[in-house]
Amino acid sequence: MLESVAGEELEGYASVGVLQEILYRFRHLKDMSVGRQIFDLFSETATAVLSVTEQDVYLARSLSEKHSCGPRGLLHLAVMINNSIATIISVDKDFDSVGSIERVDPLDFEGWFRAG
Repeated sequence: MLESVAGEELEGYASVGVLQEILYRFRHLKDMSVGRQIFDLFSETATAVLSVTEQDVYLARSLSEKHSCGPRGLLHLAVMINNSIATIISVDKDFDSVGSIERVDPLDFEGWFRAG
């Protein structure tokens, strides 16, 4: 996926929330050296890193009434909606219940990308 974005074959957006999750995960794994490398690669490769705005937070709260995604997922969903992004690459199956977006499992990315 990152190669497709780096080669400008695909637009790939991240939010500051995604970058925070990378740091959070690798701190939990006690491997911040690798976490920083992945953070840097991801942020440098992304088409753009999107801010999380107050509008996103309020939309996430509203979306919580309709969708069973966790708080981080709701925030990702709100950022997507507010930036007209229709596809998420994620292992989180909670996104499958959101009719306005398409979730692609990272393991299925290559087939999805070739079919696109």
